[in-house]
Amino acid sequence: MRTITERARGEIIVREDMHIQGIVNGNVRVEKGGSLLHQGVINGTVAVEGGEANIFGFVKGDVINNGGSLNVFGTVNGTVRTESGNTRIAKDAFIKEIIDLRAPMKARA
Repeated sequence: MRTITERARGEIIVREDMHIQGIVNGNVRVEKGGSLLHQGVINGTVAVEGGEANIFGFVKGDVINNGGSLNVFGTVNGTVRTESGNTRIAKDAFIKEIIDLRAPMKARA
């Protein structure tokens, strides 16, 4: 498992097991086969594209599930958007906005 405990800059692509305990100034993309355990700070967007992400830390940006497994236990100072895949949000998580594009639209009368 790769672990980030300091500061990192730029986009991070997760293709294997990764543990973020430090600060990432950039976007994080979790691809198929990748697994992210996040307990630090991400100043950017997290995109789950077929992998698995467990967010316990702080994300200053959006978290987008586009076909993976997403579990949010921490803080997202942005939108958690589910386009596809499975998203679970803990009752103690703090999220600015939640959008689930899988939910059926209701027609207005």
